[in-house]
Amino acid sequence: MADPVVLTWELETPASIEATWALFGDTDRYNRAAGFEFSFTEEPRPDGTVKRTGFAKALGLVDLRWEERPFRYAVPEWFESTRLFEGGPAERLVTSLKLSPSGSGTRIEYRIAVTPRSFFTKPLVSIELNTVTKPKVDKVIQVMLARLRGEDAAYDPLPEPLSTEAEQSVLSIVPRVPPPTGERIASLLREAPLPEQAHIHPLKLNWDIPEDRLLDGVLAAVREGLLELRWDLLCPSCRGAKSSPASLVALPDEVHCPSCNIAYDGTFPDSIVVSFRPAESLRRVEVPVACLGSPSRQPHVLAQERLEPSASTRLTLSLAEGAYRIRTMPGRKAASLMVRPGGEDPPTLQIRPESIKPARVVVAPGRIELAIDNYAGKTIEVLVEDRKMPAGVLTMGRLLERPGAREMLPEEALMPGLEVRTRQGTVLAVEGMDGAEAATLLRGSGPRAMSASSRGLVAVWADFAPALEAARSLARRPEAQLALNSGPVTEVTMAARTIPMGSAVEQALAALAGAAEGHAALPVARADAPEVRATFDAHTKLITVDFALSSGVRIHWIQFL
Repeated sequence: MADPVVLTWELETPASIEATWALFGDTDRYNRAAGFEFSFTEEPRPDGTVKRTGFAKALGLVDLRWEERPFRYAVPEWFESTRLFEGGPAERLVTSLKLSPSGSGTRIEYRIAVTPRSFFTKPLVSIELNTVTKPKVDKVIQVMLARLRGEDAAYDPLPEPLSTEAEQSVLSIVPRVPPPTGERIASLLREAPLPEQAHIHPLKLNWDIPEDRLLDGVLAAVREGLLELRWDLLCPSCRGAKSSPASLVALPDEVHCPSCNIAYDGTFPDSIVVSFRPAESLRRVEVPVACLGSPSRQPHVLAQERLEPSASTRLTLSLAEGAYRIRTMPGRKAASLMVRPGGEDPPTLQIRPESIKPARVVVAPGRIELAIDNYAGKTIEVLVEDRKMPAGVLTMGRLLERPGAREMLPEEALMPGLEVRTRQGTVLAVEGMDGAEAATLLRGSGPRAMSASSRGLVAVWADFAPALEAARSLARRPEAQLALNSGPVTEVTMAARTIPMGSAVEQALAALAGAAEGHAALPVARADAPEVRATFDAHTKLITVDFALSSGVRIHWIQFL
């Protein structure tokens, strides 16, 4: 075997390590900016794994095909990507990034190493790397460094200009959309890179427009034909939108995620996210994936490592106070990682065939080292993820709980018979046990609405007391994670099924991240409510832990005695 052909860049930037990672760690955006024309397929396997295959051309002539291994990485410090080629001049390609603080900012070490298949193919590999790959990488790195210095350097490929007909349509529609939202949307359609147009999230736009006015303007843009609405059904594992129907009529009961090789309920309360894109008559938006395993495609995952059978690893991370999770691919029962003052040194985690032991780890904020042993008997990927939902996400519940939102939506985006009702209620959220089983156990307690899936359960009662008793009945199950919350609940009825949604439900689901065995998590904001205090007795105790979750929710615990 010939020695690898290696390209190395050693750089410095005045930017922070977090800002540097945001650019250098987004390899999907990086590959697109560099003009690397890669394509990928995903093939789910019966054992729960996924075969990821990449395709490209070398020197524009030789067809390349490779196995795309999952990235190994720890945010915001390093990543390593490995490609194993199936024939062709190269055998293996390893790309790595290492970031470390320097006296004046961040030190960057970037490396590309390609192992030729033989001594005879090494010249071809060297020519490809030095004459094709290196100039593209040099150009992109210089642009990223300029942006990290605060310069307005062009990075993302610009979209094609709108056609004459489309531009005329935009000019005629904008006056019918409340200002300044109409003008801002028109500029976005003309100038924004296509990845930003494929899934437009209004609450992430830095437009300095009050939220109510912004959403009214965006919905007006949909009605007038400037934008189209999509219902993105998020995978609970990678949080990617694996189905994006334009109408609730096409909403599937079950969605398969090829990236995670799991099936999930696309109608679970926080799984349906609203996004927008240009109306197809104005611009067709197709954005192929440029880097399938990029850490940027699952930003809630803070670390990912590959472990062969009987292998061990140590993952070092800096974690703020909050709730995290340790899970594996293929999936098994995850472990909870709680980060709060007073935590202890983490024990060694053991990956077993069905679960991760111990199931709950509590550590102090700061720099931590997780020792992990693989006793699963097979190769696995282990992931550490932040449990909070990303900021700026507009769920279906948050949209429909707005007064008059149902009437502002175009009929083609809805379904016949859709009913929306918002009223006070108490929410019980359940994870750790099958939702259908939990629903069977709770049905006799009189909930007015329930949504159950393999992920868990959300149930709603009119008052706090029966919801508390329902939580008490499940607290005897050591695997059950429970959270309660009260407030306005939006109940959406479609296809003879009522799904509780909205902010109160999403806060209960967020509070689940801080649940403890035998206890129910309760947002601090609800703890002093009279109807809540009235239910505490000799058998129910409020423990004022005031634990800050990374979702921004602070919780206490309800202990069942």
